[in-house]
Amino acid sequence: MQTIVFDSIPFTLSDSVILKGCRAENDAEQTELILRLISEARKIAKPKAMVRIVMVEKIDDETVTLDGVTIHSRLVRVNLDKVHRAFAYVATCGAEAEAWSLTLPDMLEEFYADEIKKALVHTAMAYVHEEVKKRFAPDGKLSFMSPGSLKAWPIENQKPLFRVMGDTQAAIGVTLTDSCLMLPSKSVSGLLFSDATGHVNCIMCPMEECPGRSAPYDPTYYEKHFGK
Repeated sequence: MQTIVFDSIPFTLSDSVILKGCRAENDAEQTELILRLISEARKIAKPKAMVRIVMVEKIDDETVTLDGVTIHSRLVRVNLDKVHRAFAYVATCGAEAEAWSLTLPDMLEEFYADEIKKALVHTAMAYVHEEVKKRFAPDGKLSFMSPGSLKAWPIENQKPLFRVMGDTQAAIGVTLTDSCLMLPSKSVSGLLFSDATGHVNCIMCPMEECPGRSAPYDPTYYEKHFGK
């Protein structure tokens, strides 16, 4: 199936958003430091993403097979029940930003760099969403889900997802560790699919203070849609 690589994703870094994430808006000295780091990141960062269009080949009660790779998750199985294809993706802040952040001299600067890298990967993911919608679902609604954000699709499912994706390291510089963490650390993965409900995993996540929340928590959602 078709693989699309986005290796020249346009981005801006909002000073105000990053300063708020760093909790340093009212500290003049730290603000100056963070603005310097943002300026450095703007010069070297190259957020990237990879999308693979996959066929939904077989669905059983608790599994779904995508391009010959079986994923064990009722959440994924039910969400893909009525679609014939999905869009597997990996998006990243980029190896360039990761390498830059590793040169910083202390933990505080590393923390600030993490906020900058987080903004970069959010930009990459938003770009992927808009490009997939524009190219493949201009009149519909896209939903998405990510392994590791819920018990219903545990982080161990990164392994079959990366088998579906192919060589992410060659394409965009992302690797998967034995413990199913991605490098660069500010990378995200998952599935996009056409769905009128606009499903996102946030609906089923009770973490109240998550800065990446994109939908309010509904404690009844899983049972209503996926059974007990």
